[in-house]
Amino acid sequence: MSVLKEVVNEDELRLIQYLLSETKLHVRLRKTASPTFPTTIDTPHGDSLSPVLFTVYLEAALRQLRKEAAPRPHADLHLPFELIYADDADFVSTSRRWLSQLEAMASSTLVQWSLNMNHDKTEYTEITRLNDRNKEEWRSTRKLGSLIGDDEDVLRRKQLATAAFRGMWNL
Repeated sequence: MSVLKEVVNEDELRLIQYLLSETKLHVRLRKTASPTFPTTIDTPHGDSLSPVLFTVYLEAALRQLRKEAAPRPHADLHLPFELIYADDADFVSTSRRWLSQLEAMASSTLVQWSLNMNHDKTEYTEITRLNDRNKEEWRSTRKLGSLIGDDEDVLRRKQLATAAFRGMWNL
C-alpha cells in the first residue's frame, strides 16, 4: 500500500484496500482443498488486480535499483536501463563489467522487496558485429517470441506460416 500511495489517488487506494481486505484463500492439491484461511500478504493469484499490483511493485523495486546502481558507461547514453515484460527484466549495457556489478546488486536489492531473481533463468546476450553474420549468435536469441535478428525473425515467421498453411491442405 505504501508503494501505491505514490501512484494512485486516495479514493483508488481505499478501493484497492477494500478489494484486498478480508481475503481468504485455500490450497488445492489435485482434487483436495485445504480449509479456507485468511491472508494479509500478497494478492490472490488469478485475481485481475494481481498482475497490475505486481507490476507496480516490481517497478518500485527497479527504481531503487536504478538509484543505487553504479554510474553507467558513457557508451550507454542512448540505451534504456532495462527492457521489461511482465516479470522479466533484461538489463542493457555495452559493458559486461557494469552488467556483472548490476546483477550482483539486483539480487540483494530485490530480496529487500521480497522478490527473487531466478539465476537459473538468467540469460546473457552480447550483441557484437562480426564479419560473418552467420557467426553472430545473438541474431537467433528469442525475446518475447521474436528473434533479435531481423532477417532471422522474418525467415522464422515465414517458415511458421508455411507450416500452418500446409496443415490446412486437408481442408
